[in-house]
Amino acid sequence: MRVMQLVGRVRGAYNEVNRNLKLLEEEGIITNDYRKQVKHGKVRVILLNRENPRTKKLLQALKVLDDEDDAASNK
Repeated sequence: MRVMQLVGRVRGAYNEVNRNLKLLEEEGIITNDYRKQVKHGKVRVILLNRENPRTKKLLQALKVLDDEDDAASNK
């Protein structure tokens, strides 16, 4: 996912999202990939490190939260 797409999806400010991405990168949960594209110049793409046990736990926690939101909205 491109960083600006992520900023839009979470409805956050770029600086806030960027700070959180740096923390996730320090923990080895994500990696940054810089790709040069003709139309947009240099684009930073965020990739999940699915081999990291912390990533797996984070994804499990997000699934639980999503399931709780779904259950609450169905009431």
